[in-house]
Amino acid sequence: MNQGIRCTVDSRERAATSAFTIAELLVVLGLLALLVVIRASAAGQNQRASDRVVCANNLKQLASAWQAYSDDQNGNLIWNMGMGTTGPMPPGYRGYSWVSGVFTAGNPTSANNTDCTNTTYLANGANAMIAPYTKSNVVIFKCPADKSTSAFGPRVRTYSMNASLGAGGDAFNPNAKKDIMQYPGYNTTAMDTFTYTRMPGIKRPAEKFVISEEHPNVVADGSFFIDQSGAPNYASGRQMMLDVPASYHNLGGNFVFADGHYELRRWQDSRTVNATTIVTVMLNNPDLQWLQSHAWEP
Repeated sequence: MNQGIRCTVDSRERAATSAFTIAELLVVLGLLALLVVIRASAAGQNQRASDRVVCANNLKQLASAWQAYSDDQNGNLIWNMGMGTTGPMPPGYRGYSWVSGVFTAGNPTSANNTDCTNTTYLANGANAMIAPYTKSNVVIFKCPADKSTSAFGPRVRTYSMNASLGAGGDAFNPNAKKDIMQYPGYNTTAMDTFTYTRMPGIKRPAEKFVISEEHPNVVADGSFFIDQSGAPNYASGRQMMLDVPASYHNLGGNFVFADGHYELRRWQDSRTVNATTIVTVMLNNPDLQWLQSHAWEP
C-alpha cells in the first residue's frame, strides 16, 4: 500500500518538473521574437547595402558615358540644359540635354505629367544626348532605394547632373545658367564664361561631382543647380539650397566625380535631410558648403 502511494507521488513530481511554466513559455516566446527582429534588421541592412552598391555602379556607368561623349567631341562636355521645375516638358526641348523630361518639383505624383515614366527621354538618342553611350539602358538612371512614384507608375530617374558642367542655359528662363548659379563676379549682360564646358577646363576633377541623387520631392529636370554666390568661402553669399540632394543611404547621398570615382556623402545638417522644397535659405549649412565647393570653383 505504501509502495503504491510512493509511485503516485513520484509520477506527479515528474510531471511537475517536466512541464513548462507560464513564465518559461514567455521567456521562450520573447527569445523567438528577438531572433525574428534581429533577422529582419540584418535583412534590412543587407538590402540597404545592396541598394548602395547598385546605385554606385549606376553612377559609374553614367560617368563613363559622360566621359565617352567628351572623348568623341574633342573634350567638349555634353549639354546640360535646365528645363524648369514643372512638367511635362515642351516637345521642342527634346534632344538639347544629356536627358530630357521634367518631373514636377513639389508634386511627385502629378496627375498630368507623363515625363515621370517616359523612358524614351532616357533611351532615345533623339531625346537624350547620352543615350548612345549608355546603350539605351534605362535601369541605370534610377537608384533602387528610390521608391518614388507618379500617377502613372514608378518614376524612371533619380539622378541629376551638376549644372556647372556642360553648355546650355535654362530653357524656361531667358537667363543663362550663370544668372541662376550666381557665380561671383558674373555679369548679367555678358556671356557665361563660368560654367565648365570642356573637360580640360574642370579644375581639380577629383573634387568636382558630375552626377548625384536628387531629393524625390525636388527632382525636376536633369540639372542640379547650386548657388555659387560668395565663392570660395560662401560666407557673404545668399547661402541658398537651390536643388536638394537625396538621403537614400543612411542619411547620405551618392556622387560620382569627374575623375570617375564614387563617394557616399553623409549629411551633417538635419535641414538637408528634411528639406522638401527648392530655393531654401540655409545659413551656415556645412552640407550646402560641401556641395558648393564640389560643384565649381573660381
